[in-house]
Amino acid sequence: MPKIAFVSNSSFSMYYFRKGVLKYFIEQGYEVHVIAPVDHKTHEVQNLGCYFHPIQFQTKTLNPLQELKLYAQLKKVYAKIKPDIIFQYTIKPNIYGTTAAERLKIPSIAIITGLGYAFITKRWINTLVKKMYRYALSKATQVWFLNQDDIDYFINQKLVDSQKVVLLPGEGVNTTEFAPEPKQINDTHIRFLMIARVLWDKGVMEYVNAAQIVKSQYPNAIFQLLGPTDADNPSAVSKSTVMQWHEAGYIDYLGTSQEVKNQIRDADCVVLPSYREGISKVLMEAASMAKPLIATNVTGCKELIVHGENGYLCEVKNAESLAQCMLTFIQLGEQQRVRMGAASRTKMCASFDEQYIIQYYKQTFEQIG
Repeated sequence: MPKIAFVSNSSFSMYYFRKGVLKYFIEQGYEVHVIAPVDHKTHEVQNLGCYFHPIQFQTKTLNPLQELKLYAQLKKVYAKIKPDIIFQYTIKPNIYGTTAAERLKIPSIAIITGLGYAFITKRWINTLVKKMYRYALSKATQVWFLNQDDIDYFINQKLVDSQKVVLLPGEGVNTTEFAPEPKQINDTHIRFLMIARVLWDKGVMEYVNAAQIVKSQYPNAIFQLLGPTDADNPSAVSKSTVMQWHEAGYIDYLGTSQEVKNQIRDADCVVLPSYREGISKVLMEAASMAKPLIATNVTGCKELIVHGENGYLCEVKNAESLAQCMLTFIQLGEQQRVRMGAASRTKMCASFDEQYIIQYYKQTFEQIG
């Protein structure tokens, strides 16, 4: 029986982003192993039929002892499983897991899902991570990226051999699961919805400031925010700050949800003012449900929006630009909004359906595994 291992920094990310890929290989008779920390989605991963291997993972620290322990854990699990191929996601699995796989002579794919905090910041950590990536990616069989800008950056910085690079069109969206549904709320309010981990670099502050600008002209507009606070991330916004915004009436904080489809269904427009993404899964899901989008004109968002066709692109870190896009959307007629949403759905089905992504994995296993 062929064996595949998937490695990430959370069970949640494996389930949320790659459930379709995992299910496909299990249904095809592969032995699928997931290596990740235990969290609230671990049981869901196991219920799919995956063999689960817990690892201890410190996302914030670069303590040499902790990093050495992570490398040793991964190498031990790989040696025990003996998979035919390993797919690895996020910085630390890409660095330590790729190195461990190479030592054991196991083919591995490093998947760069986005540049994240370590690349957005200008601190010393940026330089260190580049050096570590340069070494580790030289050991990878292939290196996959979710957008062309990240490829260009890694090649220009000499972090990866261009011969190893593969462009994956995002991680895909299940267009059957995320299909258009009739709204369950029938009122005249325009609802903007932002779904994200509540991080500064997701553009949360710009969203709050833009909401205040728009409300000065359209006080009945509703600005919802859905996502976890106090994340294990240097860019996290505190729960107390979010609740201050909520109590002041700037936004309607919805907390977290196990079924984001319900919130997307009742929104008129989904917003993501992020500073940078790999390819935004949230925007893909919303677009697949035929929702117009507003997002920043940055890597990972701009690939999903044709300005004026299925949504609007605003300037990054610019609340006034974001507010203007929202005001333009509010002023559209109902039929124009419906056409925008239909264009979103068409774009997802044509270019970002999960089935296309699954074929990349399947072909790669057949060629390398």
